Amino acid sequence: MRRVLVVEDAESVRKGILDALRGIKDLDVTEAEDGNRGFALLQNQPQPYDLVLMDYQMPGMTGIDILRSLRDKGRALSCPVVMITTEFESRGSEAKDLNIVAWIIKPISKARLEQLVIQIFEDLDAPV
Repeated sequence: MRRVLVVEDAESVRKGILDALRGIKDLDVTEAEDGNRGFALLQNQPQPYDLVLMDYQMPGMTGIDILRSLRDKGRALSCPVVMITTEFESRGSEAKDLNIVAWIIKPISKARLEQLVIQIFEDLDAPV
């Protein structure tokens, strides 16, 4: 069972993401309705997440703010992060340092999201 956290403040977008993830077997999905809740879940996770899908722009804390804060507290994520945005916002080396493996632009295609998540898990399972 893979643990996935979805951090998205727009309820309709969050529900669309959850709907897309239902098409993938063996996922245990947790949702957070804003950056502060997402930060709390990531900071206090009893068992690490295998993937985080996070909105870039949210009230309170942006996705980048969350990742920077975790890193600065010595709790940087080791799992891949997919950043969700309304426009492409590559941050180059910082994105790599924060473990952002992909950016997905809204509106999110269910098929594209499923394909991306499956590919990320296949890459994680591939021998090194």
